[in-house]
Order: sequence, then structure tokens, then C-alpha cells
Amino acid sequence: MELVGKVGIVTGAAQGMGRATAEAMAREGASVVVSDINEEGAKKVASAINKSGGKAISVKVDISKEDEVNRMVEKTIAEFGRVDILVNVAALAGPNVYYKSFVDSQPREWRHELDITFVGTLLCCKAVIGHMLKQEYGRIISISSDAGKTGFAHLPIYSALKAGVSGFSRALALDVATKGITVNCVSPGTIKTPGQIEAMAKLSFGDDVLKSNIPMGRAGEPEDIANMIVFLASDKGRFITGQDYSVNGGFRM
Repeated sequence: MELVGKVGIVTGAAQGMGRATAEAMAREGASVVVSDINEEGAKKVASAINKSGGKAISVKVDISKEDEVNRMVEKTIAEFGRVDILVNVAALAGPNVYYKSFVDSQPREWRHELDITFVGTLLCCKAVIGHMLKQEYGRIISISSDAGKTGFAHLPIYSALKAGVSGFSRALALDVATKGITVNCVSPGTIKTPGQIEAMAKLSFGDDVLKSNIPMGRAGEPEDIANMIVFLASDKGRFITGQDYSVNGGFRM
């Protein structure tokens, strides 16, 4: 097992990529904090991990609120004594942010996306970084997006914010490169998460569209993202920092 003795926080872990990541980390021996604004969902995931022989607790958190993020980290330290891994999955996504042109968007919507998708990631990093510096060890992995690399016309704000996540991660990686802390991003392609499935249904995207646009001919599974995250969180990824890995079946190269 790759993460024995490590303690990890996964945000947005009640479903989809966050859940798959929390479960994969637990299977690799980590103690996991399952955090999400969906309290019942987080509890169910933590309970399932514990029943399968892993170790997990759940925490309800709105990552756009500094006090809630700080309490999440305080609870992690109180329960497990340290924090080694932070995985930033939580973001505003799904059908409500897909396929809306900038012309049709409103400033209040930008601010809501900004607070969750970008500021939330910064708050989580800020809350753990002091602990990681003291122990001279840490792994921070944030979910970015190919939208942030190339820009998607139907996702103008999301594209900008994910570019921000990647840029921030590179800068933070340089900040802490000599301190035993690595900072990386994973950019998923089309992954069969509940939010993505809902968005695809709303947009009438079927398997035929996926096969014609993705060289591997299918959407990815949440586990495909979780596997990359576990690798970066493990000692096998100890010399990798400041990188942004696309996991997309060849959709963008």
C-alpha cells in the first residue's frame, strides 16, 4: 500500500471524483477526512470506508468560508495528529455552469463561481500549509481542467478560474519546493460523475458524441482520476511538482 500512515483531506468527496479519491486513498492505507457541503453524502462515504476496513471521518464544510475550512483542518489534526495530503476536488460545476456564454452570464454568478472554484482552493491550501511546513512534508493536488489550458467558449468563467488554479499551484510549488512539499494539478476530461452525466443529458450528449471526440472512444471513470491523484500523493511522485496532468483519453494533447 502506497499511503500507509498518511492523513489526507479530500474536498468534494461525497460523490464522483472526490469519493473515488477518498476511497482509493483509504485502500492505500491513508486515514481520510471526507469533506463536503453535502453532510449526509460525506457521512455515507466515510461510513463505507470504515466498514471496508479503512479509517475515515466526515466533515461538513463550505470551502468558500474561511472559518469552516479552518475548522475542517483543526478537526483533522485533533483526530489524526497531522495532515499530509490535501486534494482539492470541490468546485462549482455541473449543468448550471455549462454552456452559458459570457454575454448571458451575470456578475453575481461570477462571484459565486470565484468563491467556490478558486478562492475555496486557496483557503484550503492556506489552512494546511503551515502544518505541512512544520513537518517538512506534504502533498497538495488540485483538480484543474483542460478548459483552463485552452479555454472553452461555453465555460468562460470556469475556464478562467481553472487557469487560475493551475497558475496558483505552479507558484505555490516554487514557494515550497525545498520544504518537502509538492504541489500539482490533475485536469480531468469527460468523466462519468453524477454532475457530468446530468450535464450531458441536458445537452443531449450521447455515447456517439464521446466516441467521435475522444480518441479512446469513451468517457473516463472517477477511478481514472483517483489513480493519478494517489500516484502524485505517494512517494513514487516525490520528484514531481508544479505540474498539471491531463487525464482525458486523448481528447486534448
